[in-house]
Amino acid sequence: VLHLPDTITNLTIRNQPLLSELVLNNPSNIQTLWLENVPSNLIDTYAFISAMAPGSIVRLIGVDIKVKDADEIKKLYDALDKMTGKTIFGESTPKAQVTGTLHVPSILWSDYVALSARYEEIKISADVIRCVINFYNESALFDSQIVALGASAVDPAEHHGGSNPSKDPTVKNYYTFVGWDKSYKSVAGDMSVNAVFETHIQEIGRAHV
Repeated sequence: VLHLPDTITNLTIRNQPLLSELVLNNPSNIQTLWLENVPSNLIDTYAFISAMAPGSIVRLIGVDIKVKDADEIKKLYDALDKMTGKTIFGESTPKAQVTGTLHVPSILWSDYVALSARYEEIKISADVIRCVINFYNESALFDSQIVALGASAVDPAEHHGGSNPSKDPTVKNYYTFVGWDKSYKSVAGDMSVNAVFETHIQEIGRAHV
């Protein structure tokens, strides 16, 4: 167990895989944080980064971070954006150097994609990734469902009392709904699905409504 005073400004621990516990009650004075080849749960990474001041130097290799939701990831990344880093040789980098895994119970697909792109060396894992599936009748939203990644949306008509999308007839044509323009089974992300209509010529003297 390593007990450190709250006045410490440089916390650098490398190649200590057997270090089981680190105690530092107030990390707000740390200006340089470098942990490499140490147990991934040695510190509460989220608490440390949140407490450190902008301009601090950060190099964290192989972290294991647990957060409650996407907002906490955004706050963590916003804090890291204001920090710099170091290479393995100690050279300065304009961006904090962090690798490892970040786990969140549930996250929207759009947040997952956007946040994964911000720090590509941090892998975001989630118990559930939620995808938004929007169904459109022409330009109007007909139905919207949130579906777990890999699962399937239900028939949109079930949300409308069994009624399918419809399209107003014209003087020359009338339209029948024939389905959707793409499959909404085993979804792989957010989707926009559009109603498809078959066009028929109006019979003379007869209007379809």
